[in-house]
Amino acid sequence: MVTTNVGERPCAAECYDACYAGDYLRDYWSTVKQRIVAEVVRSLHLPPCGIALDFGCGRGDMTDLLRRTLPGWEVHGMDPSEVALRWAKEHHPECCFRSVADMGAMKARFDLVFSHHVLEHVADFGASLGEIAACLKPTAWMLHILPCGNPGSFEHSLCLLRRDGVDPASGRFFFDDPSHVRRLTTEELVSFCARVGFRLVAEYYRNQNWGAIEWITASGPDFVAHLTEPHMAMGESARRQLQRIRSRLLCIARLRSLAHEAERLWAKPAKRGGDMLRLVKIVPAYPLGKGVALYWQRQARWEWRTRRHERNGSEMFLCFARP
Repeated sequence: MVTTNVGERPCAAECYDACYAGDYLRDYWSTVKQRIVAEVVRSLHLPPCGIALDFGCGRGDMTDLLRRTLPGWEVHGMDPSEVALRWAKEHHPECCFRSVADMGAMKARFDLVFSHHVLEHVADFGASLGEIAACLKPTAWMLHILPCGNPGSFEHSLCLLRRDGVDPASGRFFFDDPSHVRRLTTEELVSFCARVGFRLVAEYYRNQNWGAIEWITASGPDFVAHLTEPHMAMGESARRQLQRIRSRLLCIARLRSLAHEAERLWAKPAKRGGDMLRLVKIVPAYPLGKGVALYWQRQARWEWRTRRHERNGSEMFLCFARP
């Protein structure tokens, strides 16, 4: 991912080199997320061949997904982190990877720029968007996937119950990653892109309600407890609402957590005595926990199929075209 515009590249490179030296975003994106991204790309009916750039490619997993989804295209990835680029080159040799330092030499080079959870990190948003536009051909597309600040999602409604819920300056939700510097609405991103000559041609949204509950409860009871702290409520009415949401989500998260723990222990090649005792204790709850997990995963899939055009999602997929 990219955290700054090109003029601030050294800071971004140092920061992300340290992150990627560990397990940062390694095997992070689920098969469900990859399937949805591929589905969106195919829905754009792009030409059979062209040159695409994954801006802020990180380890290159989405770059390779783009290559497989657009088999007639030449696909490049670009990132400020040399550590991430070395990993990408080793694990995805069919793609071409380059440093963000090369961006200035890429004028009018690409037919498509793709970014996946990158634009919420860049420091100077206008400058970065201008650099992206400059590397695109006169007729070209941009597909940006990022957190959505539109009102009406389960997450936005939850934030409105808390004193710290939405930062008025940046639009960030209180639980957003600290490296996020903004959470844009659809109209804000459309306005920014219009300044560089691009208009919105396709839009999709995820996690209006069921999808949000799915990922929140999959994140575990501790995360649910953090999201729904009653002492952060806006007032007594909001506190009661948070308490109700907290009880419901904690029940779901605990059951899912037990099922996940049972699967993890069962998969261990060398189980110790403590592992077997824990398995014996939690296995009776496994069918219920697994059933709950499958139910919410199914609900999230249904929501994506039926509500993807409704703007009250917490994640957006916006495609822009020029001219």
